[in-house]
Amino acid sequence: MQLILRSLCALLLTGFALPAGAQTGGETYVHASGELSMVDGGRPERRRVVFRAGWPASATAAMEDPRVAGASLRLAAASGEGDTGAIVLPFVRWRGLGHPAGKGGYRYDDPSRSEGGIRSVVARLGRHRGILKVIGGGASWPYSITGLQSGFTVTFAIGETRWCSDFRTPLAKSTSRRVLAKSAAGFASTFAAIQDVIFTQHRCTETACHGSAAQGGLDLLPDVAYQNLVDVFSPAGQMNRVTPGDEKQSFLWRKLAKATLALADVPGAAMPNGLAPIPEAQLEALKIWIRAGAPATGVVGGTESLLSSCLPAARSRSGCTAGRRSRPRGR
Repeated sequence: MQLILRSLCALLLTGFALPAGAQTGGETYVHASGELSMVDGGRPERRRVVFRAGWPASATAAMEDPRVAGASLRLAAASGEGDTGAIVLPFVRWRGLGHPAGKGGYRYDDPSRSEGGIRSVVARLGRHRGILKVIGGGASWPYSITGLQSGFTVTFAIGETRWCSDFRTPLAKSTSRRVLAKSAAGFASTFAAIQDVIFTQHRCTETACHGSAAQGGLDLLPDVAYQNLVDVFSPAGQMNRVTPGDEKQSFLWRKLAKATLALADVPGAAMPNGLAPIPEAQLEALKIWIRAGAPATGVVGGTESLLSSCLPAARSRSGCTAGRRSRPRGR
């Protein structure tokens, strides 16, 4: 029986590799709620970023030593407006706090801001609460505010522990030069992230589109989107809207790919209709989710970084699957 299960897993996963940044089952995930402030004064040297976050100490048992385990920080925009990439914070600039060193947490200092513009990082884990504060900016900070922003994900990692904060529309303040935001709850599943990042943020759920007007008979509002997509036949496409395991036989993926990849031989208008195509990374996340069986719940490995969203580490089920195809109940 185990041999059969392993063979089925191999067949399911053959054909795509997890991209850089994909989660592993050994990671500890912590959702950190906090605030993000960014200012872009029109010149690179005027950029400034401050990030504060906190979490219950019960969410993580310990904090690894960044001088040994390594540490990094990444800020990614929700709809592809920009991405700092993983800013590696060199071990030589960390020092332990408290007595003995490290008992009170760790501090990173770099007055020259040589690594991604990060000036200082303080990471503490107290008896009741953990605290993270990041200060940076200047010409080395790799994110430039060029217009209204739709949201961000900030991820801080030490070794196998990952702290993640999502900042979603509506932001507390967003102008062409400044952002002020408070974090929202992270997503519980890959499909929940797809619902927000792809459907909602690209305006597919607006009334005149696939909201209450249900263009093409498709309603993508959160309560019913999954039930209306997976294993549901599309007369316009002459195939299912989502065929688990095969994105090329999924009309949803093909309609989005028509705009993003200029995919040929797709009936009707490309999606989103009349708006900018979704980024290739988000289309790739949709493909990975479909190939993994289009689960209604659970996290599919590799989709977090592509969707720029806070998702817990992917957990395998029966040694193979990342989630269930059971349909979520409407509210």
